[in-house]
Amino acid sequence: MPESPSAPTAPRVFTPTVLAWLGALGAAVAPTVQFINGYWQNQLKQTEIAHQIALDFAKLAIADKASREYRRDTLKVIASIDGNPLQGWARTELAERSTEQQAVMDALRSRLEGRRYTTLAECKVYLEQQLKVQSYLVAETFDRKDMKDTVGAAIKDDYTTSVERDCRDLETGGRPPPAVVVAAAGPIKLSPASAASAAPGTAAPTRVCEQGNGNPLEQLSPAKLARIYPRARPADLDTYAPLLRKGLARAEINTCARVAMFLAQLGYESGELRFTEELSSGEAYEGRAGLGNIQAGDGPRFKGRGLIQIVGRSNYQAFASATHHAEVMDNPALVATDPELALETALWIWTRAKLNTLDDDVAVVTRRLNGGVNGLEQRRTYLAAAKAVL
Repeated sequence: MPESPSAPTAPRVFTPTVLAWLGALGAAVAPTVQFINGYWQNQLKQTEIAHQIALDFAKLAIADKASREYRRDTLKVIASIDGNPLQGWARTELAERSTEQQAVMDALRSRLEGRRYTTLAECKVYLEQQLKVQSYLVAETFDRKDMKDTVGAAIKDDYTTSVERDCRDLETGGRPPPAVVVAAAGPIKLSPASAASAAPGTAAPTRVCEQGNGNPLEQLSPAKLARIYPRARPADLDTYAPLLRKGLARAEINTCARVAMFLAQLGYESGELRFTEELSSGEAYEGRAGLGNIQAGDGPRFKGRGLIQIVGRSNYQAFASATHHAEVMDNPALVATDPELALETALWIWTRAKLNTLDDDVAVVTRRLNGGVNGLEQRRTYLAAAKAVL
């Protein structure tokens, strides 16, 4: 006979005491679990934020389009998040930027206090300092790095230009003109140097590019150049007079107005044929992608050279390709040491900028060449002298 099924077991009944104990345990454990879960979620979120910031900053660094202020703010955020892999690097970067800013402030203060150098070595140190200030200020003004490269490559403010000329005077044994600082609310400016020390000769204006003067290049002799460039060395006058006659003819700088404008700009840019290489080291151009300086050492290697200076690897390459002078890429110093190349770069810049059509506007020509109007009055004085001689 089959066994009858057993009756179901009655559910276990917890006593009120046990139920109270379990309730208390649940109430204690639940917040702990929630806290632990929240902690890990927060840690994951913080890590995710840190990595996202690092990614965004890396993208900005690669594109190099961010303003310096935005970069500073991003660095501060990265430096403030504990445990992220870029924290130490960000703190180092912030410290370096703080040091850089202090150096800029010290250099700007030195402008107000007046120039302090008596030797060429001291002048060069001061010049490098002021070029760094200029580069910093351009970068602060223009957020986009490509804009900074385009503008900063050419611009030298009047103060830096005057320091550079002081160094040149010391280099050639002359005494630099005294600098008189003008205290003003606007930009810092220097009073013009004395005519005796900086201004070109003023030949008697018997003719000012009159009609019927004939070909202005035929009689472009060392003696005539000396009347336009009284500080030029005789050897340089002898070297460049025949080169100018041939080169200007080839570039169709062959009217009185065109020749006068070219000689005016050349006189200022080259210190009256005396200088074919930038005095500063070229470190200010290091890493400037807009100039094509993408390899280590490109800044000093491709610094300003020529009677009208070219700057940057890309400009040297463009010149070399256009004029079939590939040798300048292997030895950029040739642009400074070979008089023909020194003049050829000036003619190439002039032709590329189409300046033959602007022979009556010295301010516009100066902006095209220099990026600003540095030395505009001196250029005008050279122009008047050239027209008088021609």
